[in-house]
Amino acid sequence: MDLKNFLLDFHKTRNINYCVRFFHEKTFKVEDLLEFISLNKEYPFPEYGSWLLSHIALSDSSMVLPFRNQLIDLVLVEKNQSVLRNIVKIIESLGHSSYKETQLLDRYISFIKEEENKVALQAYSMYCLVPFIHKYPELKEELTSLILLKINEKSPAYKVSSISKCDK
Repeated sequence: MDLKNFLLDFHKTRNINYCVRFFHEKTFKVEDLLEFISLNKEYPFPEYGSWLLSHIALSDSSMVLPFRNQLIDLVLVEKNQSVLRNIVKIIESLGHSSYKETQLLDRYISFIKEEENKVALQAYSMYCLVPFIHKYPELKEELTSLILLKINEKSPAYKVSSISKCDK
């Protein structure tokens, strides 16, 4: 089975553990999945491919860590909200990197500022800002103000998450 048909099957079954196992067993390679996500814009491939990649990262981050810079590059250009949510979640789980740090900081801030972005993308972006605040404490006031400005428009869960992140 090729990767395209594999993702179509995943789209139908949503059997995460079964599909992640194919990557652990090296039936498919993470780099091939990442390339497939980047090049294929037709639904459901980027959405389900990035969702599967997020579960691969959760199961074993060392499988995805070598591709962190590629993931960062993807976040800087991607427009698809579902793909962005999944990739930002992966980047957050991999920890902070200095690769394209300024561009990435600006991108995370834009995800929070722009009203049309989905709440999950905004929340994961907040999580990704925490290491920036630790590294650059002078950003804390500005970022906290931004988050608090946006908080009134959001759900209770978003508010709790925002406040807990602001306190860190």
